[in-house]
Amino acid sequence: MTKAVTSVGIMQLFEQGKIGLDDPLHWYLPEYKEMVVLDTFEESDSSFTTKPAEKDITIRHLLTHTSGITYGDFNPGKIAAVYSRYDMLGVGLSHEEWTTQEFIKRLAKVPLVFEPGEKFLYGLNTDVLGRVIEVVSGLTLAQYFQEHIFDKVGMSDTHFYLPKNKQKRLVPLYTTTEDNGLSIAEGEGSFRGWDYPKAIDNGHYSGGGGLSSTALDYAKFIQALLNDGRYNDQQLLAAHTIDLIKADQLIALNREGKGISQTPGISFGLGFMVWLDEAEGVTVKSPGTYEWAGLFNTKYFIDPAEDLIFVGMTQVLPFTQEHFWEKLYTVIYGSLED
Repeated sequence: MTKAVTSVGIMQLFEQGKIGLDDPLHWYLPEYKEMVVLDTFEESDSSFTTKPAEKDITIRHLLTHTSGITYGDFNPGKIAAVYSRYDMLGVGLSHEEWTTQEFIKRLAKVPLVFEPGEKFLYGLNTDVLGRVIEVVSGLTLAQYFQEHIFDKVGMSDTHFYLPKNKQKRLVPLYTTTEDNGLSIAEGEGSFRGWDYPKAIDNGHYSGGGGLSSTALDYAKFIQALLNDGRYNDQQLLAAHTIDLIKADQLIALNREGKGISQTPGISFGLGFMVWLDEAEGVTVKSPGTYEWAGLFNTKYFIDPAEDLIFVGMTQVLPFTQEHFWEKLYTVIYGSLED
């Protein structure tokens, strides 16, 4: 659930006037100035053609996953084939050789799968934002998070790479067996090793998924968001910025059926999925709730109407019991008192 932390970091820089939401990405990362878009694709040999992008990628496009950058792993077919050509499968959490800078420069060579702003498609956008934070702040992403987020709210157990004295506390990754049981995942799998938090820190910090944390640490972070950007006497963001984060950013795309969901009331803000008034009756969560999840089946949500936060961590991939979460949410909201 690193994306929320990276999004907050970007919005801190926005508040300081150091970046604008509609600034072209290439102002900060020149390698993204002349992007190309995937045009034709030949299934027989996975060859493809491209055409010049008509629009620049903006910071807002990255925050809303509308840039044309995606995940090759989650999009089988031509997208996975194209991303494979650039060695961009199984990346994003960590890498044994590439620094953050090297990773994002390599990603810039991959064709966009559509014109920036054309539609929503989840992807490596937040990893790119992590590199933007590094360039603008002059710090590594790990340093920036530590100084501007972790230290402020007392997140002492949140790291990109775990210190030796904490590595025994890392919960193993589990996988679902054929009989719907659980077993500890073995081998590297498709993500270059699930135990990457124990790797040597080589300067690769994934703004899209690289952090390890505890439920308590993460609860402190989202409690600050619930508290209009404050935790104890420390301020992460201004209340007006929090309002901007959870505002619907996909109004036009939702009308065209190109947003995050075809279900009315489900949309996306700046780094977070948001539940709108139209979703009342679709979920037990209150309109105005914003949330996201993590690859290894971790969940969080922030419900300002009920003054409620939730953090759930299961460490299972793949997870085939999605009804578990819905039942849990029902129990939580059913226990609330007026």
